[in-house]
Amino acid sequence: MARKKIPPNVTSELLVANRHACCVCQSKGVQIHHIDEDPSNNLIENLATLCLPCHDQASMQIGLSKKLRAEEIRVYKKQWEEKCAADIEALSRDRTRFYATAYKNPPRIRELFSSLSQAERENAAQIIRQQLVEDTEAQGKDSGFQWQAVPKEDELTMHLLFALYNGELWPSCLHRVEGHPSDPDYPIDMSPPYGMTTFHGFDLYCQLLVRALCILRPPRTLESLWALKEEHLIDHFSGSLVSFRETAIGKSVYTPKVADEHPLGRVQFRVQREGFVYRAIMGIKNMYVFSDTAAINLERSKVCGVGVLEDAQEIEEDGRREIHVGIKPLIIGIGGLGQSEKGFWDLPRGVNGSKEL
Repeated sequence: MARKKIPPNVTSELLVANRHACCVCQSKGVQIHHIDEDPSNNLIENLATLCLPCHDQASMQIGLSKKLRAEEIRVYKKQWEEKCAADIEALSRDRTRFYATAYKNPPRIRELFSSLSQAERENAAQIIRQQLVEDTEAQGKDSGFQWQAVPKEDELTMHLLFALYNGELWPSCLHRVEGHPSDPDYPIDMSPPYGMTTFHGFDLYCQLLVRALCILRPPRTLESLWALKEEHLIDHFSGSLVSFRETAIGKSVYTPKVADEHPLGRVQFRVQREGFVYRAIMGIKNMYVFSDTAAINLERSKVCGVGVLEDAQEIEEDGRREIHVGIKPLIIGIGGLGQSEKGFWDLPRGVNGSKEL
């Protein structure tokens, strides 16, 4: 059987689905194994990520049988990929459960939300309703923030959730106030009687819309894309949602008050790990920065959120290889469950390995 090169898109999907770890023992440093031993069968269902010792056990004949049989690998693969999917979904959900919005991109949020079907919106609304119960319990245990600008089990959030269910781009439960000249649907009038309620209600609605998108189009974690380490492998996910939790390094980030003079800013993340430098670069419009405090947070604070992957580049700088990814941010927040130290890089060891089955 002639060996066929595994297509890059299949490699990308497999590595991300397995968190770049062995599906048997969760060790890092993996090879791709053809479960049926046919090197021309590159269907993702036939491929497993194995560390070198497990790959040897699956490939070497010991007596009349192999130490690690194909049917066992299929079981390990299924269980590990299911656990990875659940873990990454939970991680991405936490990254939208922050205590205050620092930045949001309403036009892009509306564009993505408008592409959802009625059935998808109904499904998302039901799931969010249940999540709000869980979130309220979690928020009640955390006294770190006295004021939390997040969706919760209150009358306003329920009205906004109904607007989401109906597919409204502007929630009809909010009074119309003066909008920004560049985006009439973005409220800027804070004056009584409706200004503050509408401004904060619109912010909550954007949070809910992003949550709906994440439920229906589960984000990849930024770390999992960085870990692919090759431009063409990362580019396979262009257009996908990506969640992040990193320290922001802002440049030309200004408050909305001076956005006319300084319309554009940039926020980037930089992580050095295992000899690589990883960067994520996000262009922002300063008119959508939430407040003066938010502008400060975007300059250098731990933030979390969700965006859309644009592209990737491999850069050589001072003899060092860097992986740069471009992200169009949908929403960026501070505080809350999104600030948990739990992250993609920390793998649970031995949960799914042979000793446990």
